[in-house]
Amino acid sequence: VEDEEEDEEDDDDAHAFPPDRLAWESDKVVPTSVAAAVRARVRGNTLVVLTVAPFGRSGQGKALNLAYARARGTLVGEMESDDLRPPRAFVALARALDANPGWDGVTSRVALVGWDRPGMARWTRWMNEACADPEAMARGRFLEIPALRASGVYRRSAMRALATDAEVMMEATAAGSRGAGVVEPATGEGTRGESVDAAAATAAEIDEAAASPYRDLWMIDDAVADCAHATDPTYALPSRQSLRPTGWWPVDADFWHRWFALGLVVGKVPKTLYLWRQYPAQSTRTHDRCSLARLRACKVHFLLCAKSGAIARGRPIQVWGTGETLRAWASELRDALATRPACAFVDAVPAARKAADAGDATRAEELLVAAARAAVREIEYKPGAPVGTARVREEDEKTRAGLDAAGVRFSSAGGGGGGGGGRAPLRLFAFGMAKARAKVMDTFAGFDENGGDHWFVA
Repeated sequence: VEDEEEDEEDDDDAHAFPPDRLAWESDKVVPTSVAAAVRARVRGNTLVVLTVAPFGRSGQGKALNLAYARARGTLVGEMESDDLRPPRAFVALARALDANPGWDGVTSRVALVGWDRPGMARWTRWMNEACADPEAMARGRFLEIPALRASGVYRRSAMRALATDAEVMMEATAAGSRGAGVVEPATGEGTRGESVDAAAATAAEIDEAAASPYRDLWMIDDAVADCAHATDPTYALPSRQSLRPTGWWPVDADFWHRWFALGLVVGKVPKTLYLWRQYPAQSTRTHDRCSLARLRACKVHFLLCAKSGAIARGRPIQVWGTGETLRAWASELRDALATRPACAFVDAVPAARKAADAGDATRAEELLVAAARAAVREIEYKPGAPVGTARVREEDEKTRAGLDAAGVRFSSAGGGGGGGGGRAPLRLFAFGMAKARAKVMDTFAGFDENGGDHWFVA
């Protein structure tokens, strides 16, 4: 926490760092020692040094959760040890929250230092310029993360909502299962066909969850483990087995998707208050959980499977795109529908539900796979090719016919005119480049960039 008596600087250029602080080579960067940090702290503040032992491949999540649990302020911020911030950055962020009581958190623009590469620079420009307000940040989350988590400050109430949302506080406190012996987990996560004891969580487990807003998901020994949990990283306790995550992806991606799924609001100040150091061995570039495939799996999970905010749940989906990107998105969506109980897709396929209830798992699987292929249609489309209302109606009719043939019956609640029970198709446009997205918006009939029926994904 910084002293607030002085006004913060408005000029980002005023906070110049010497060259030795902006390098990426390990032999050129001298980290700040704990002793130096203690000497530099503002009078009246206390610096507490905490240590965690990493679990498996990562200690990031455990460290974040431990620090959060020990913190006592109403605002929560963090700082990566190899990155930089200009002086009084936290003051500017705290004042932005004071000025915007409807925000649950606030982030800043980000500058890159160290190893310069054009791809990361493009993403940073998009994050800084295209995701400049709460609405744009929420809309952009299925393209990329709309802000660097570490650049922000968050209200403790929002962090507690992340910590307690469903993981333990909701369905872990009640026993029960959804047909065919499958427990429906609180966050839409679980393994197909898994039947477990969902007994009430203990008070200690609830306390741990309330102090653990961060997840750190890895695949370890052929199972997904949350390395941010000090005592139960594989959710081995019987009362938590139905909550085990089955997907693994980066901490930031998981954080932001859960944030927006809960309807939390985050803003961004138009100042560069975070300098993100780049280097060749950076985990963002090298870890397998940061691959395009894992990022896509994360987005699909939160499109379809999450208990809250799953905008594609219960709707037919049209994926418009081209080439391998189109096929990869359609395949991932279909696989999630057919194999993830959390999507509740079996409830939209009466024949599959009947087969599952009768114990015929093989037949239920066959029906679900066929239904998923009908529910997710891939449409070859190049951005800029005009798509009029007649083409849209034609594609919607093909969707309707496919759903009817596969026996898919989506609930009509929340939509209309799309067949399969009445819900209109959700249209996903698989284009990551800004020029392609602009062409789609200009030439696709009825495209509504602020509505709920058209979304860009990448």
